[in-house]
Amino acid sequence: NRTLAEAAERTNVAMGVGSQRAGLELDDEAVLESYTVVRDAAPNAFLYGNVGAAQLLEYGVDDVEEAVEMIDADAMAIHLNFLQEAVQPEGDVD
Repeated sequence: NRTLAEAAERTNVAMGVGSQRAGLELDDEAVLESYTVVRDAAPNAFLYGNVGAAQLLEYGVDDVEEAVEMIDADAMAIHLNFLQEAVQPEGDVD
């Protein structure tokens, strides 16, 4: 994420991180830091966070706000990947 954020900053393009589910659910500083580095690397870029539609069923407003704060996001994207979730063994079919 740092390298992509640096490129976004240099080229003045927006950047979105991958799903922040791991950063919200895992108690792992290395995982969390892989997200939090983006604003440091791209202080002026338009950054958007990302959570899955399936996770919105279990997340509350506080969780989405945490995702925004995690990268100091300018916006949030909600990804829809129903087919992938349906066919992968660990997929969330809710």
